[in-house]
Amino acid sequence: MGCVASAAVTTSEHKGESSRESVIPCLETATPPMPCAGFHRRYLLGEKIAEGHMTCVYNCRRSDGKEGELAVKVTELAASDSHSRAKREASLLRAMGNQEHCCRFVDSMADRRFHYLVMEKCSSTMFQTLERIPELTERSLATVVQQMFVALAEVHALGIAHRDVKPDNFLCVGPDATVKLCDFGLARKVPSGPACVRGVFGTSPFMSPEMVMGREYGTPTDVWSLGVTLYVLLCGDFPYVPERPCRQRMRLAIARGEPRPSFAPTVARVWLSTGAVELLQDLLDRDPATRPSAADALADPWFGAATGEPSPDKLPSLKRALLAAQRVGAFGSSGGARGAGVHEGPSMDRMLQELQRKYRFQEVLSSHGGLPDESGCRRSPKCLEKGTPSVSPKHPVEKESPCARALQSHGFHRFGVMIDT
Repeated sequence: MGCVASAAVTTSEHKGESSRESVIPCLETATPPMPCAGFHRRYLLGEKIAEGHMTCVYNCRRSDGKEGELAVKVTELAASDSHSRAKREASLLRAMGNQEHCCRFVDSMADRRFHYLVMEKCSSTMFQTLERIPELTERSLATVVQQMFVALAEVHALGIAHRDVKPDNFLCVGPDATVKLCDFGLARKVPSGPACVRGVFGTSPFMSPEMVMGREYGTPTDVWSLGVTLYVLLCGDFPYVPERPCRQRMRLAIARGEPRPSFAPTVARVWLSTGAVELLQDLLDRDPATRPSAADALADPWFGAATGEPSPDKLPSLKRALLAAQRVGAFGSSGGARGAGVHEGPSMDRMLQELQRKYRFQEVLSSHGGLPDESGCRRSPKCLEKGTPSVSPKHPVEKESPCARALQSHGFHRFGVMIDT
């Protein structure tokens, strides 16, 4: 989910969804055991910044203040395979290390109800980044898309297929808007050589033909998805669009290859250079065996100074194409909650909030000797379990009471109370 790490739900019918997968048994790799529960003791939870199917993403920071703002992806462990998927994602991110263009792993742990994956926090979504570029032309877009291909090349070099490449899963961080690939919830480790993974995963308009047709596939499926991403950014629509777009018809159009892509923008006063069209045609090669790898695609002249015809200084603005892409559902509606459908957020918010309150109150009481009666805040064990203070009727709690000051000293005034519903 960006971590934002931020994340996003598609706004049209083309919502992300997944199904059971089939993998050759030898591909299954053991994941290390998750640490015991301790997230709410070690981290302060902030506001929610994204949500998806059985997951939410929140701002967070370490309770000891040793690191800046982070993001945590919280997965509810209700589904039978949710725990194994969450552990797999954490394991893959941990194994990837500090790749420049991939979201950095920080920590992971689980309790009986939730899995917590702590990552670096990204500052903006892909749509926000592109929208802020004053002159969005092929030349400026190429600098951003080039980083997307570098990210994919880094992941593929480690033998990992992402399986949900789309604009919402690229986030940006820092003043230079460094692109980061995130949300590895559907990613799998695959061996080099012949394709040997099956299963329909990801978001329908971005799926490759080999995936939707139920064939075995490997890392080239991600290259196709990134090709669709570039197509929709340049043209303002998906390459395969049936008459009445919906999830199933979109998959059928991709499988049949009809209606064929026009490789032309759908908005007025926008046109593409010859180099851009040729790159799109290579990326959307329906044969995965002849489709270029992400590393090979980086050598394409379109990423260089020469962008084909017309000359770079005469290339039109792509802002209209960007807005058209947003209208057809290429981006999430809120900057970020990815996944197959939207989670019923408030119940998760309330449970997490109560856990935060419980541990924060315990820490405050422990560090302040229980807060005597004179302070205006007396707490019993029962109140602590509920996460609410018991107030003496003779001494109402005031804003500047020792209790309030103690909570503020622990950062509780900013974190841990921002997800009230």
